[in-house]
Amino acid sequence: LPGHHPPHVAFTSAKATTHPGLKPHRDGTRSVYISDLSGNSVELMDPTSL
Repeated sequence: LPGHHPPHVAFTSAKATTHPGLKPHRDGTRSVYISDLSGNSVELMDPTSL
């Protein structure tokens, strides 16, 4: 569904802060969604925003 989070796994990563797609969310966290080599959605979360 548009506007909803895709099924995914999430990890905190200090490297998330260097990704150009990093975005703030309603809950105050910041993260970016990427795809792994198998096409799975992976959320990289900025640990300083948790």
